[in-house]
Amino acid sequence: MQESTVEVINPSSVRQRWYHRHETSFSDSCYQDLKNSINASMGNSVAITVRSVAGDASEHIKYELVCGARRLRACRELQLPVRAVIIENLSDENAALNMLRENTCRNELSPFEQGQAYRSVLSLFKNKGELAKALHAPASDITRAIQCASLPPRVLNAFGCPTRIPYSEVSHLHRFFQGKAEGDLSKGELAIRLDVATEDSGKASAKNISEYITMRCDELIPAEPKELKSEGGGIVGHLHLGARSKLIFVGALTAESIELVVEACKTIKLHPGPALKGKGCSPG
Repeated sequence: MQESTVEVINPSSVRQRWYHRHETSFSDSCYQDLKNSINASMGNSVAITVRSVAGDASEHIKYELVCGARRLRACRELQLPVRAVIIENLSDENAALNMLRENTCRNELSPFEQGQAYRSVLSLFKNKGELAKALHAPASDITRAIQCASLPPRVLNAFGCPTRIPYSEVSHLHRFFQGKAEGDLSKGELAIRLDVATEDSGKASAKNISEYITMRCDELIPAEPKELKSEGGGIVGHLHLGARSKLIFVGALTAESIELVVEACKTIKLHPGPALKGKGCSPG
């Protein structure tokens, strides 16, 4: 039987072994609200969960985090002690499952974050099926989240932040990039779809870097394409006006081309093709 106690401990004595949250989760308004609340109360009212570990004399580590990454971070930043439930004799597998159960219950947890959490503990189980059974979760959900977290860095970066990738696009992206090395992604032509919002001036501005990345270019509408050139004068790709006021970039997907697309979207004027005549240029 596992024994637990509630104590106030030094947050620097707690280490994190598994993936909990993306770094953006520690800078948004929700985190700031949590931090303000902890500061006003001079401590966290909802205890974190840790397990005892063999101490490291050089680092004074006595515990390992199970649940409560944001509360722990807030207490560290505020230089406050942290209230913790300390569980003795908790196995690696049970600690990992407790962490996953708390995190996956959060509505705001993104597919990327869930996938990273699953990946970080997968070695403790025979396979994804065993992990799914232990969590009483559909194996397909775990597979899809892991697929999202396993996308090449260049694809993840194209979204500005990997936490913005929706579940609806994970399978398509995974199928396209599966088995392709990072260096192969610039070969062939890729299309970056950009949400655009029109203003009274008729100019377009990018609301975000992408809804999804796709090879499907059949929605292109005849329009005067805009050449995008590098600082050296070389053409890196073209911007086209697509259906439903989508700007579609056709060219190699690189950090440079993405930056050029974003800058172009700040000034480019929309020239509606036949499918948009009489409909205006409402955002897609």
